[in-house]
Parts: sequence; C-alpha cells; structure tokens
Amino acid sequence: MTPERWRQVQDVFDAVADATPTRRAELLAASCGADAELRAQVEAMLAADQDASAMLDAPPGQALGTVTPEIHVGERIGAYQVVRSLGAGGMGEVFLAARADGMFEQRVAIKVVRAPVLAEHVLARFALERQILARLPHESVARLYDAGTTASGRPYFVMEAISGRRIDDFAEARGLSVRERLQLLAAVCGAVAVAHDAHVVHRDLKPDNVLVTEEGAVKLLDFGIAKVIDPSEPTVAMTDPRQRMMTPQYAAPEQLRGEPATPATDVHALGVILYQLLTGALPYAVAGVPPTQLARVVASARIAPPSAAGAIPGRPGAVDAELDAICLRALARAPDARYAGAAELRRELEQYLARAGSDQDGRPRRWGRWGLAAALALALGGAALGVRAELGRARADARAQALVVELVAAGDALRASGEAARAERLYRRAIAAGDPTGDAELRLIELYLSQRRLEEAGAAIAALKARGDPRAAALQEKLAAASTIP
Repeated sequence: MTPERWRQVQDVFDAVADATPTRRAELLAASCGADAELRAQVEAMLAADQDASAMLDAPPGQALGTVTPEIHVGERIGAYQVVRSLGAGGMGEVFLAARADGMFEQRVAIKVVRAPVLAEHVLARFALERQILARLPHESVARLYDAGTTASGRPYFVMEAISGRRIDDFAEARGLSVRERLQLLAAVCGAVAVAHDAHVVHRDLKPDNVLVTEEGAVKLLDFGIAKVIDPSEPTVAMTDPRQRMMTPQYAAPEQLRGEPATPATDVHALGVILYQLLTGALPYAVAGVPPTQLARVVASARIAPPSAAGAIPGRPGAVDAELDAICLRALARAPDARYAGAAELRRELEQYLARAGSDQDGRPRRWGRWGLAAALALALGGAALGVRAELGRARADARAQALVVELVAAGDALRASGEAARAERLYRRAIAAGDPTGDAELRLIELYLSQRRLEEAGAAIAALKARGDPRAAALQEKLAAASTIP
C-alpha cells in the first residue's frame, strides 16, 4: 500500500468510525464510490474494532512474520529526528525523537508500525490506537500530536514523550503510605474513567502501562489493544486462547475465557494493581501456565485478602477490612459483581479516604461520632454532665456503627471471593446490630437478586419502600428486570 493510498484509507476510516451502522454504510458508499478496493480496506479497519478475531498477537507466523528493525538513530520522520529506541511491542516500535525543522524545540515519542508485512488487521489496529488517543484529551493520557506515513510506507503517530516510573516502582522508591498509594490509584481510575466514558476499554492495564512522573502525575499509556465498545452492537467471543489480547497476570477471568471485554474488565486489572500496591505481590500466580489452562487456574484460585497477604517491608500504614472488601470486589470473578467501571471504583476509594483520617505514619484513623463528641468534651473542659452523658451515648453508638461497618466489609470480601452463604450471615448480623446506614440491608437485597431469590428480594425492597428509602426505586427496577429473565 502506497503512502498516498494509506492516507486515503485513514481519511475515510476517520470519517465513518464513530457513525451508527446505518449512517456508516451511507458514508462508506459516498466516500468510496465505485472503488471497491478502498471500501474493502476501510471495512477491514472497522472490523478490527468490531471483530475480536482480528488480533495482533495471532498465532505465530500469521500476524507479523519476522520483524526486522527499519528505523535508525538519526533518521528523519516528518519534522522529527530519531534519538533512540524506547521499546517495542507486537505491533510497533516507539522512539524518542526531537523536532528537527528549526521551528521550536520539542521532544516526542513516535510509534511506528514495525511489521515488514503490513497485514490489514495490523494497520487497522494501529489506526484504531491513534483514533482512540485523539478522542481522549485528558491530562493523564499521553497526548497525540501528529500522524503520518514514513517514506517507506509505514504508518506512525507522534505523541507526548513521558518520563516516569512504573506505578509500583514509584510507590516503592518513594516509600508511599497506604493512603498515598490509594490516592495514586484513584488518579489512575480517573484516567481510565475518561476512556470508559468514551466507550473505550483499555484491556491491558498493568504497571508497565501506568507511569508516574517525578512530580507525582499519573500517565496512562499504550492503547494498542484497546477496544471501542458499542452497547448497541453484539460482540464476538474469541475461542482460540492464542488470539486473546491480554497480559495474563492482569487479565480478568472473562478475558481468559475469550469473552467480550467491558469496563468491568478494566476494573479487574485495576484491582490487581491495587492488590500489588498494597501487598507487593499478585493475587494469583499465572506465570508459565499454558494459555489453555489459564481460565481454569484463575477460576479455582483463592485470593487472600490484602491484609492477610503480608505487608510490604517498610510500607507505612495498614490494610483494614474495609479496604480488603474494596480490593476483593474489584477482583471478583463475575464482572457484574465488580464495580461497574473505573469511575465507581474511584468514588469508592475517595469515599474510603474521606472516611479515614491519616496519622503521621499513614495508618487509617476513624473519627465518627465518638471522635467528634470527645473533641467537644475537651473544648468544654468536660464540665457539663450533659457532655458526659452524650459522650457515653457516642461511645455506644460508635461501637455499634464500627461493628456494622466491619461486618458489611467482611461480608463484601466473602461475597467477592465466592462465599455467598457466609456473606449473607454477616449481612444479617449487621442488620441485627442496627445497620444505621442501611448498607447491610442493601447488600443483602443485591445478594438475593444475584441468586434469583426474587420473593425474598421483593419483600426486602417493599420494606425499604415503606420506610421511604430512596434506594428502593432503583432496586425495584432491578427486580423487575430479573423477573423477565426465564
């Protein structure tokens, strides 16, 4: 394919990629006219986004052939001169380059297709990555500056050059506390949430693709195997384990089974990174496991709560039951048992951080009514009997509330690890202890719905509605939807 032809294909792809299926057909007809070859090439690019069988890491020999470097230090690519190679993957090689046209000084990263045999699905995947970067203008996503084709006909794009360390290496080098690690991951969730809002699933979140600059800014990299999802269109499962695009240590169970990726797939990867930040280890070991056995190994593995997995030597802070529950929910085997997307996980982390103060050594510190009442007593010098009485009531309320929080958190952790019966018993204990926020009752209803115990769910929802709980309406809708499933 000549550079001119490639640019023509790119232009048509850009024009039709985000259109609805009906509008897309109209635009293709108008843009391609009688040029059947052009239309076939554009449709192949579109298929790389829609057809999961078009994979970069297809069985050896089918996708890329023998890769030989063709870009050299000092070579000119557009307005830039190559300084050095930064690394290579299955689809492309990334170079550090400096602007060389004299207009101004700038260092950039240039990604170039590295395959000598430019298979259509390779070109399509490369164009899709460029398209995704263009639609994600966010400070935590590497910015796209330019794109083009080399003199030899190899597509490339120019993006922000980022100097940083892997998120786990950064946390260790800086000796970050638990609180600081959570703040860092919440920032990563924010960047991933922007992608999810644009209907993009990253599919390869891992420390290698999450860098942190010296200033502590998070940067999300490598959308090379990302997927643009269209909720209105069916997705295709992958049956050949060799064709599944993923990094096994961070892949969700549904990825390992070859099922379609969703935002919950990225949540699982974020959960693995969170687990790694809290413990220094992965939740389960899959290194060296044959591809055909990955799904079975992960499905049968038992994940130890982070608090029981052992602390990182020298890491300030501790992991409590509530944080265990957050991490294990993100790692739940079933996608619908996880947080729905990165935005929900970020909210959960931020709410946890807001509920937990921080001592100098990074340990969580709860305040609640007891802390506030004690502060009031100190301010008044403890002179009033009313303050003492209130303090006693506050202690009792605080103990009850703390018990409920711990019971709910422990129940969530058990449910995330597949022990629903034990989780149900803990939720019931929390309800019997008072359940001031109604969280335990809510969790119990969700458990009923997941197990299709619809009569019990209906009765509990009716009780919520009778008390004027605003959450009853959404739960009623879930019940109605569950009732229509045969």
